[in-house]
Formats: sequence, C-alpha cells, structure tokens
Amino acid sequence: MIYGKHSVVLVGYSDPYQDATGQVREEYYVVDSQWPVEGAFNLSNNDMDSDGDGVVETFPGNRTLERGEFRRLFRTGLYCPVFRTQKEHDAWYRLLRPVSRVPVLGWFNQALFTGSYDVWSG
Repeated sequence: MIYGKHSVVLVGYSDPYQDATGQVREEYYVVDSQWPVEGAFNLSNNDMDSDGDGVVETFPGNRTLERGEFRRLFRTGLYCPVFRTQKEHDAWYRLLRPVSRVPVLGWFNQALFTGSYDVWSG
C-alpha cells in the first residue's frame, strides 16, 4: 500500500530546547511540496522569531512539525527514519555503508543499465 500524494523531505531537526515561553519543543523541518495547502510555496515559511528577541531566525524547509505530529502524520515509516540524537543517527548510518566487495549482479547492473551502485541480495 502506498500512502500520501506528494513528496515530503526531512531536511533537519532540533534537539529538545526551551522556547521563549518556556515550553520544551522538539521540531522536525521538512520541505513539503504542497504546503501551505492554500497559498504559494515558499522556503521562508519556516522563518520565525523563536527566542522572542525580535529578530527572525532562519529555519530549513518550509514547514515545521512537532515530534508527535511528525510521528502521527508519517506513521508508516516509509518516509524517513527519526533520530533523537546524533549517536542514533550514526548507528543507523553505519548499517547503510556499502560492503567492501561489489557483488557480480550489482556490478553488472551498474555497468550496463543504471549507472548507480546497488547491492543485490538473494
């Protein structure tokens, strides 16, 4: 089953922090190709004065989601992994590193068809 109708790319996330009102927040910054629902797409939609000093800070993407909202909207796990710490991210990344040898089927596919490196497993 395929979920969703458009592309959403996670471009950043924050460590838990206290905002200007004292509320602890943990945010995920995404580029959502259909956000806002009504209005023009704009990468500065995320920019805001988050610490209450009167100066607008620049945030990545065009949409900010709280951790709970992000997990609720993208519950299938198809979109991207979510990491609470850099250590969790690094452990996940180590699992993705390519093997040191090139499998024959992967080499054949890369050389003749796709031009990309893929690891084929049986």
